[in-house]
Amino acid sequence: MDFALTPPLMRMANQIKDLNRFLRSFEITGPSFVSYYRVFNNGDRKGFAWNKGGRLYARGGFQNAGKQDRLRMMIGGSPVVEIDITASHLTIYAAMKGHPLPTGIDPYIISDDLSRAYVKAWFTVTLGLGSFLRAWPSETARKLRQEGLDIGGDRTIDAVGERILAAYPFLVSMPEDNISWADLQFIESEAVFKAMLHLKDAYSIPALSVFDSIIVKETDAEPAQALLMDHYAFEVGVYPMLKVKRPDRPSKVINPEDRKAMKPALVAAPKKIASALERTRRA
Repeated sequence: MDFALTPPLMRMANQIKDLNRFLRSFEITGPSFVSYYRVFNNGDRKGFAWNKGGRLYARGGFQNAGKQDRLRMMIGGSPVVEIDITASHLTIYAAMKGHPLPTGIDPYIISDDLSRAYVKAWFTVTLGLGSFLRAWPSETARKLRQEGLDIGGDRTIDAVGERILAAYPFLVSMPEDNISWADLQFIESEAVFKAMLHLKDAYSIPALSVFDSIIVKETDAEPAQALLMDHYAFEVGVYPMLKVKRPDRPSKVINPEDRKAMKPALVAAPKKIASALERTRRA
């Protein structure tokens, strides 16, 4: 497709080039990383303004590596952690609908007798398509079976969906809401990209994006958590729950209220961040 190379687009391209130069100045071992490029979607649709999709994709294989392989990477000879945004697209969708999710609770756990894997799979499929399906897609069904999970009886996509809609009634109008996966992905990508740039420019901290997570040196975990939360709040309007993953150790959950004790102090636009904190607190 033809497009105009506008000043904002040139600025973003230069930011990606600068980010790549910065990251290449560190020795990164383990699954390979070469450089990033940013992919936007739906460019042929009315209203496109470089605001659909927008994820950073890596040349090199680390984004497709297994979780444990990624966690055994080294940046500049230092061990790493992966900081994951919990239920990112659901968190964004709920905020857009004016129904922030309760804090301190994994939103994919809606009852003791329904595996988190079913709920996550349902959201992945449903938010991705913007509609309610009548059967699990074949690839989703295969992955659930691989985990030893049944997809019949009360574990069909319809049955699982009924329980999820009872827990989150604001989702009932999803097919008519005109909020697409590309909208959710763009908001998320803006938060992650800007956090990576902020870490680079202000603190010389290298961060590698895996879509809705970043990998940083273990010693850089706190500022990375803080800035990822702030930029997410700035873009989304609420603070996220994070999971900090380390090799061969349980994940550590970081709740929105934990942000206040972290360094650096709140750094994004104070009024907007204050509003996000208040909305998150009320949820």
